[in-house]
Amino acid sequence: MKYKTILLSIALTVSTFPARAETTGFIFDAQSVHHSSKPNLTLRIGEKISRDALKKRFAGYKVEYRKGDVDCYACADIIGSDVSLFVSFAEDGRTVQNIDSTDSKSIDTFGNKIGGSLQKALGTTANCQEGIRCDSSSLNGLRYYADYKDSCSIKLSEPYGSQIADIPACATIRSFSITQPEQPKSNSNELMKFMCGREPLILDFDRHVLTFKGTEYNGLEAIEEPSGYGEWQAGPVNVGMNNRGNGGIEIKSKSGTTKYDCRLAE
Repeated sequence: MKYKTILLSIALTVSTFPARAETTGFIFDAQSVHHSSKPNLTLRIGEKISRDALKKRFAGYKVEYRKGDVDCYACADIIGSDVSLFVSFAEDGRTVQNIDSTDSKSIDTFGNKIGGSLQKALGTTANCQEGIRCDSSSLNGLRYYADYKDSCSIKLSEPYGSQIADIPACATIRSFSITQPEQPKSNSNELMKFMCGREPLILDFDRHVLTFKGTEYNGLEAIEEPSGYGEWQAGPVNVGMNNRGNGGIEIKSKSGTTKYDCRLAE
């Protein structure tokens, strides 16, 4: 009887001991992914890695490397019981440009999960494009793709370019994506610079990007106007200049339109 009491006490102690946390898989931050319990399994944007080195690093996983796909110069699918990553490379076939995952075990550095609340990850508003892709405001380079549903969609005021949009409470995360930041071209002929008060306004025609007050607006395009006048648009931003280099910029938002007077930078 004495021994039964001791054994019962041990069994109760074991059954009430906290269970070990389950492995979450890969964690996405601004410019890299790493496994939560396997520190050697990591991949960074801009990293140069050969096909053989990639397969060696992810030994034990299925690594499918290919070239010539429609949407990438070179790509790799990395698949295992605790990972599902899609990696795309630059033209050299070695430099990591994009890392994506739709795996339910993937999370971001804040603990947001695939299938979890997009509003929890981004807040009530975010910089979005195409109605499904939104940028993290706290981790530059991390993007969230929304699970598109007719009954729960991200409404955009314009069909093109990045713009601030309301994130509905019903929206969920379909995938994580991190991307190599685009570098501006050194050829100054592709840039047009203005000063709006003390703030620089840059039109990058090669990248089709307008930059103002530290914010980039994609989808820059020219709008036809009478001779001697230029007008450009990028999402919610309109820029108009006359042939003397004077004009202004208008930025539309939910709260109204903000205007600035601008002049061609010397």
